[in-house]
Amino acid sequence: MAEAGQALSILPTVSPGSMAMWHNTIPQPSDSSLNHVKCKRILMILARAQQESFVFEGVSFRDYIYIMELLDSDRSGKTWNKLTFLPHPQRLMVSSPSPLHEFIITHLMDELSCTLRTIPLPKSISCQPAGNKSFNKESIEGIPDLTVDMWSRHNTESRRVLLRECAFTQSDQNVTEKLWAYVLDALDILVVCKILIKQGDRYCSPGTKPSVAKGLRSSHLLTWAEFCSVNAGDFAQTVVDGHTWLSLSSVEIHVWVHQPGDSDINLDRLDSDGHTVGTLFPTIDVDDVNGTFQRGL
Repeated sequence: MAEAGQALSILPTVSPGSMAMWHNTIPQPSDSSLNHVKCKRILMILARAQQESFVFEGVSFRDYIYIMELLDSDRSGKTWNKLTFLPHPQRLMVSSPSPLHEFIITHLMDELSCTLRTIPLPKSISCQPAGNKSFNKESIEGIPDLTVDMWSRHNTESRRVLLRECAFTQSDQNVTEKLWAYVLDALDILVVCKILIKQGDRYCSPGTKPSVAKGLRSSHLLTWAEFCSVNAGDFAQTVVDGHTWLSLSSVEIHVWVHQPGDSDINLDRLDSDGHTVGTLFPTIDVDDVNGTFQRGL
């Protein structure tokens, strides 16, 4: 089984240097052949996955559509798969967001809604935050964790002004690559956020430990009160029936804002004008992040 976020080459393979190339033209028909064998291998890996994210190399656009349609039609699936496809490097990223991931996104969307209400916008301007809203452009087809769209009474065509992605078991490199692709085709974006959730210990499913899995199957289902009683605190390591279910070391939030005179947001920029970093755990330090966010919008 591959490690979380590991790139898997499913025939045909991609040479190491090819992933660094970006092109400004759409994939040619020769890049869009359908490989049923490859697609079935990917679907088999996802069906037995014990981790949250995978990266597959050498995936054509038709492969991506075929896999997406089959996953959508599988109503009995145990997990929800979010697909991100990068056409030019032919890379498919698949994530199955954990409850922790979705809880953080929901909480941040509530906080974002409150923050947007404090920004003195003209009454003719409207903003709408949304989670898991599709984003289909030439450089990427995906579902960002959180977006903000803006429109005016005089022009109902919306502009996407904020993107936010959360990395739990996805690697920082993969999430950053997605953000770069989003920015490449969305010049209206004013703010980009990246949340990095770092684990204290690498999570291992109880299904990979026969003795633990057997013990869990024979245990009774805990009530909410019983579950809470076995935890030392809200942010402590969570251990139930001898198995570690969650162990966090830190949660960071990075914010980039569009700078006057720049054509788009530069994610390589780490100076204080264009980039700010804060923490949500183990300490809460988001004053600079909030200030940068409001300045960016």
